[in-house]
Formats: sequence, C-alpha cells, structure tokens
Amino acid sequence: MGQIKYSTMSTRKGNQVMGILGSILLTGLLLTGCQSGEALAYTGEEMVEKAIQESNKPVSYYAEGVMTLFEGENKTESMTIKEWYNADNGNNRNEIATPDTGKSISVNDGQQIIVYEEAQNTAYTMDSLENEAMQSSPKDKMLSQLERMRSTHAIETVGKEKWLDQDVYHIKATPLDKDANNLIGSQEYWVNATDWMVVKSKVTSGDITTEFAYTLLDKSPEFTPDTFKLSIPEDAEIIALDNMGPQTITIEEAREALGQSFLQMPAEGFDQVSVEMYEASGELDRNEVSINYLVEGKTPLSLSIFKSPGEDVQDGGFGEKVTVRGQKGDYMKEINIISWDEEGLRYSLMAEQQGAKAELDQLLEWAELLTEDPDGVE
Repeated sequence: MGQIKYSTMSTRKGNQVMGILGSILLTGLLLTGCQSGEALAYTGEEMVEKAIQESNKPVSYYAEGVMTLFEGENKTESMTIKEWYNADNGNNRNEIATPDTGKSISVNDGQQIIVYEEAQNTAYTMDSLENEAMQSSPKDKMLSQLERMRSTHAIETVGKEKWLDQDVYHIKATPLDKDANNLIGSQEYWVNATDWMVVKSKVTSGDITTEFAYTLLDKSPEFTPDTFKLSIPEDAEIIALDNMGPQTITIEEAREALGQSFLQMPAEGFDQVSVEMYEASGELDRNEVSINYLVEGKTPLSLSIFKSPGEDVQDGGFGEKVTVRGQKGDYMKEINIISWDEEGLRYSLMAEQQGAKAELDQLLEWAELLTEDPDGVE
C-alpha cells in the first residue's frame, strides 16, 4: 500500500532502520516478474532471481484497506486506508484514519509532498525529489528487500489462493535462525497472479505483528483534477521538512556538540567524505554526529555517535548480541550495522554489504581500529 513512504524521524540511524521497516510493513508494493502460470514451478530463491531479471510496469488504482497492529496477542491499533495512485506520472494520495488520532492525508503531485494531520491541524511539506531512490518502482524496492533477506530467511511460495475474487500467490519468508532477535521477522505476502500487486500481508518484527489487507481494489480508476490536490486550513501550522536536514560541520564542532572527544576511523585507508550533525528534539532530544567514509576509496562506511541513552532507556534491542571493543553490543544483519556504548557515547558502525567478509567480522575489525587520534600524530 501507499506509494508515499514518509518519515519525520530526525536521526540517521532512525531513518535507516525505519526505512527498512517501512518497506516491509507498508504494502501495496508491486512484486512483478513471473508469469501467472509459472510461479509455483520455482523455489523461493529461483522466483526472486527470475523476478529480478524481468520487469512489469505498475498499474493505476484506487484501493481501500485495513491495517491492524498487534503486540503479542493483543490488538493495539487498527486503521482504515484509502489510496489513489496514477501510474502514468507517479502521483498519489493516501488517507489513513484511526479511532484515536483521526485522519492523516498525504498527497504527492510530482512537485511537492504534503502530509496533513487533522488532529494536530499540522501540515508537513517537502519537495518531491527527483532522484534514483524516489524513481525506483515499488516492485524494485520490494525485490531489493527480498534480496537482502536471502541470507537470513527461507523464501517459499506456499500456494495459490483467492483474494477479492482474484488468484493470488502466497509467499512466505521465515527467519533461518528462529532464536535470533531479528529486526525483520517472518513475513507473508499474497500477490496478485496477473500483475503481482501485493494485496495482503502479515509482517512480524519483534513482538509487533502488522496485518494488512485490501478490501476493495479498482484498477480502472477515474481521477479528477482535485484528486491529487490538498487544501490546508488557513490556521494550520506548516512545517517545511526541507529545512530540517543535517548540518555539515567540522570535527571540532562535532566535539563541541557531543561535549567530549570521540573515536574516529584512522586517516590511513579511510577517506573521510563528510561530517554531519542531526539535531533531534522531543523524546530523543540529542545531537547525533555522522561521519561518512570510503574504505580504500570504494566501500561506503558510516560512523554514528551520540550521547549514550543509559541502561534505563530501551533503545533498540534488535539483532544478535555481540562484543565490540570489549563492550556489549548488537549486530543487525539485515542492515549490516553494529552498535555499542563506550565512554558515555553510543556508537553505530554501518557498511555497505560486500559479501561475508564485509559483514560482522569486518565491522568488528574496523571497530578495533577506531581511535581518538585518526592522524596518528599524538
């Protein structure tokens, strides 16, 4: 569901984690590739391989659906959803209504994204970016997620079923290590056999289970000039998110923001690309410094640092328990990141996945190289 994936999280790590969760918790994605008569002839991995090799265009639609969230066995939230999507230009509109928080409306007209929260009478705006990430199809995002899960999940086609009087294929991804505290748990998708649109899903992340299903799906919709317009009340507060991005700073300014010195990658072998600071308010209320590197001029590596939230704050908790630089830490295989606390600071080290060596063992090796004297002059 939802062609807009919209987040107001302030920190880089939060965006990275929530970006992966958003891509799997919000459905309506197009999983294209296999022809309708072929899917059951392939194993999970073979089906993903074939889907990656082929490409079908997304379709325009109007849809209604229901999303329900559970914590354990207890239902915690339920929301109704309406969606409009124009495949010709990518314009979309989403309306999400919940009993407690009212209605949230988001519109992307190709020039600007607007999200209006009726209960708060607040609108968030940002430019509709024209870059490769925004232009990639929902199918590509879904397949990218499945591809990332291939080393951690068993992917299988369960069978052929019916939903909304149409043939659908039931696809299931199950964690290979069932005892691990996986960021990405078990996932089930029911995919239309004709155009491979996801019409139903069930996703588990920790103790949280999200179930989604379309209850109405019209693939021959009629749009009016007002479909992708959003009128905001004159007394609404308008927050421009384009002005809330990270600041480019120096290492010295980063020390001042954190209130102390911190570890960095050594200059030899690690080219420093940028130093940025994210200022978070509200519940987080912290400064987070992100230093981006290229390892040997090619592998992207990101080091995130902020004040440790302390043992009394539940922060994260997903992933495999590991030891980093003699400290207790966590490793999230799905996004190839290790996190740990040291000398009052929370460190996170994340690298682009380059195979087994660039995963946990490599991250731990790089973490051992961290130093307060990156130039080696002391």
